[in-house]
Amino acid sequence: MPIEPNSPKANETKDDLAIPSGGRRRDDFNAKVKSLLAQRAGYLCSNPECRRQTIGPRKGERGTINIGVAAHIKAASPGGPRYDHNQTQLERTSEDNGIWLCANHAHQIDHDSNEFAVEKLKQWKEGAEEHAFQQIANGRGVAITPQLAAELLRQHIPHIPGLGLSSDAGLEAVKPQVLVAAQEDINAYMRRKNWPDYAVELGLQCETNSASYSLTQSCFSQVLDVARHVVLVSEPGTGKSTTLIQAASKLIAGGQVPAFVPLSVWSESGADLFSWLLGTCQREWDTDPPSLGSFRL
Repeated sequence: MPIEPNSPKANETKDDLAIPSGGRRRDDFNAKVKSLLAQRAGYLCSNPECRRQTIGPRKGERGTINIGVAAHIKAASPGGPRYDHNQTQLERTSEDNGIWLCANHAHQIDHDSNEFAVEKLKQWKEGAEEHAFQQIANGRGVAITPQLAAELLRQHIPHIPGLGLSSDAGLEAVKPQVLVAAQEDINAYMRRKNWPDYAVELGLQCETNSASYSLTQSCFSQVLDVARHVVLVSEPGTGKSTTLIQAASKLIAGGQVPAFVPLSVWSESGADLFSWLLGTCQREWDTDPPSLGSFRL
């Protein structure tokens, strides 16, 4: 069941409303930032003394209920708690200025700004993300990393014509085709001459600011959801590309769609990544992309 982090009435707090203050509107977070804040905290309240689950099923009906709030560390409008007039609007609405909290603690931090100073909230946020990462990396405890909500998926509608899809194509309808195309691309890469005859699965060691963890590729998908960016660091010829390809296959098996991009080739093109991918597809078939099912990711 898809989780909708910003479902109606679920997150209906002052943080979601653009309320004029002093003759100007609040600088609120957009849906993408809210979702990112929630996911990076594992949908748990970032208060270290709370860690309350903030999302779950509605009883007696379909859908979900969300009691979490994407709260501002520095206020969204003048006169608010911890307002910083030196911030730009972009800084004020960025993920760096947000923290995911349950509704109770979102209310509390805005009514006692002396106790809940900027540095304290930043420490809460860092601790919450580390807590969620440890739970994912160690395979224990609660840490939720749901898929994008429908309202976020709608942001990708402008890309539909470039993929050769009909205007009414939905994600669920095309995703099976995309997964097949992605696996075909991975299989083609593994048929290259330099692919090892016997590719063993390497162990991974994850380094964070506070600790080091051993990881397996089976939890790579969840780690990626929490960390958002993962960099594999190793000496040349030690298996980085092999590990990426193996991890990509596991992502596909888990219902996610990876795109394996040779960065050295893309960087020489001077094009943005999405346009380069579409261009690669067009050159391969010498035509416009016939369908997303044939699109080599």
